[in-house]
Amino acid sequence: MPHWIVIGAGVLGAAAARELAAAGVEVTLLEAQHPGAGTSGTSFAWVNSSQKRPEAYRRLNAMAMAEHDRFAGDGAPWWSRRGHLRWAHPGAEDEALAVVRAEVEREDYPVEVLTRTEALALEPGLILPEGVEGVTYFPTEGHCYPLTMIARMIADLRGHGGRVRYPCAVTEVNPRPGGVRVRLADGEWIEADGAIVCVGRWTEALMKSAGAHIPLQPYTGPGSSPVGFLGVTSPLAVSLDRLVTTPSLNLRPHGGGRILLQAPRLDADADPASTPPLDGTVARELLAELAGALRDAAGGRLESLVVGWRVLPEDRLTVAGFVDDDRRLYTIATHSGVTLAPLLGRLAREEIVDGTDAPDLADFRPTRFRSRSTSTPAAAEPVRISGYQ
Repeated sequence: MPHWIVIGAGVLGAAAARELAAAGVEVTLLEAQHPGAGTSGTSFAWVNSSQKRPEAYRRLNAMAMAEHDRFAGDGAPWWSRRGHLRWAHPGAEDEALAVVRAEVEREDYPVEVLTRTEALALEPGLILPEGVEGVTYFPTEGHCYPLTMIARMIADLRGHGGRVRYPCAVTEVNPRPGGVRVRLADGEWIEADGAIVCVGRWTEALMKSAGAHIPLQPYTGPGSSPVGFLGVTSPLAVSLDRLVTTPSLNLRPHGGGRILLQAPRLDADADPASTPPLDGTVARELLAELAGALRDAAGGRLESLVVGWRVLPEDRLTVAGFVDDDRRLYTIATHSGVTLAPLLGRLAREEIVDGTDAPDLADFRPTRFRSRSTSTPAAAEPVRISGYQ
């Protein structure tokens, strides 16, 4: 039985480890802190394809949405497929949203324009400003509870005989003919037939030890594209059943009456080294936005406020595949990890166990950074609606 190491127990690593173990591979999952401690634990977790560019990346995310349905089945506690409502101010914002609708309609991606009455029938607690008559509705989108999903994946992994070690930081990965060697922070070396690196924003640094170049967009100071604030309210007696994005606020249910909030305009001050206080300016601004978007939310408070750190490859597109000719070292790094995890985990297993190359990943290989081919899609435009997906 081959032995593979998976490094990183976020949604991507847990998904890949689960898939390999289910296929009969001996799997050891290594995590530096605890499962979900990285990006997965600070994710807006919006499962969608409508906001993705270019087309190849949008198609990959659309496939991943279907994979969520297959993985979750009926009644999974981590998966809420209730749709997404989006409205925009008349003018340039509304025109940009119309472009999004036209793009996804060409690919048969479900989208509707609801009247004001229809939108409020779906979300009676929503406050729609005067002048907003049409609300865009993406009925197949939804959101996840990533930690609950990771817990299920790890339970499945263990059920198939897989092992999980944490805290267990990896400092070096050495691919070699016939296998890999992985060095831990305490100096221990582990040998295996292969390894998958799923360490999010630490990908670039760890892959350097293997001689591979996987560039990520760096944090260069407050307001850098990878970072932004996420707030969670205390339980509120409000009506909100699905994800909503307004021109100034993203919000969705977070369980137990809590609401998860993100306001892109505030992210210019986001600094991972400085978490703002729960009674400070950022918290007050988030709560004010919420009170203007949802009935009966005034007077709420935040239970938590964190700085999320998205994984953004240099060209903003998924990285997935082998980095060596012997097919012993595989890496996955991507924005929208929650959306893509079940699909990328399955495709990685097929490529590793079956020895096949997934055609849907042809445009997203890590080798593109050392030799860009004409078939590689152009760099993705910044996402129109910021969120830790």
